[in-house]
Amino acid sequence: ESLGVKIEKGVKIGENITFDELFKMGYSCIFIGVGCHKSRKLNIEGEESQGILDGVEFLKSINLGEKPSLGNKVVVIGGGNVAIDAARSALRLGTDEVTVLYRRSPQEMPAIKSEVIAAEKEGVKFHYLATPLRVVSSSGKIEGLECIRMKLGEYDESGRRKPIPIEGSEFFISADSVISSIGQLPDISFLPSYIEKTKWKGIKVNPRTLATSKEGVFAGGDAITGPATVIEAISSGKKAAISINRYLRGEPLERPPEIKKKYFGIDELVEIEPSQEKRTKMPCLPIEERKKGFQEIELGFGQEEALKEAKRCLRCDIEKFRGKF
Repeated sequence: ESLGVKIEKGVKIGENITFDELFKMGYSCIFIGVGCHKSRKLNIEGEESQGILDGVEFLKSINLGEKPSLGNKVVVIGGGNVAIDAARSALRLGTDEVTVLYRRSPQEMPAIKSEVIAAEKEGVKFHYLATPLRVVSSSGKIEGLECIRMKLGEYDESGRRKPIPIEGSEFFISADSVISSIGQLPDISFLPSYIEKTKWKGIKVNPRTLATSKEGVFAGGDAITGPATVIEAISSGKKAAISINRYLRGEPLERPPEIKKKYFGIDELVEIEPSQEKRTKMPCLPIEERKKGFQEIELGFGQEEALKEAKRCLRCDIEKFRGKF
């Protein structure tokens, strides 16, 4: 707002106003950056039972200061970062036993490895090569999941081996709550039909310009890539801004941007021989302390540790341009 941006709240595109109406009002461009906030469905019997929670909504509620009641046993379904965050958060809410159920092996798990290791140290259990078949409940209360063991077959389009059910390997795992975290999709129900979608129900764009199938409409972030990182979303926004600027100026969208770099001469830099020390270990909260709340786990370096770590820098900036100045 300090830059002159006007923010309209409580407006639903497609209901309160349409894309066509925005263009008629004089807007020349529209940028879509709605993210991926819609969770994928498990598509199993009993999914609507009480006690089945959505991973993203679960984490959101905790972020808003709520404390969902989970019971003593929680099963988290999924193998991504949301699943790991949900599992670790469930422990911090006082749950006695948390199990992550993942249909592939640890090698295929997309979650950040260090996060998985941290979860294991905190007491989260992992059950690999298994997937749920149905939710078992009695009198409206969840009792657990009927699952089946899996084996890995050939590689699929994601570059990972496809999980295949093993006939006759069904088993039961008890649970008071189940948190579903098997991926997210963008909610693009508001989009007009003339904007093309991808096969995974995202927004189709030109990857070089982020232009959609409708002239003057651009899109970026998780809505075009699927769930990714904050820095990738920021980069996408900047890339779209460049394309929008070219479009408004009547310039070709495909023209590569001019990137100006400043190179420092050797005389402007102090060359120090890198230290041969091993990487400084990040100090962290003790395991038992972590479970008591949601305080930061990695405590950060003190001045001595920071200086010690900085001395390990190989000064690639000097090595790359050595002798060229």
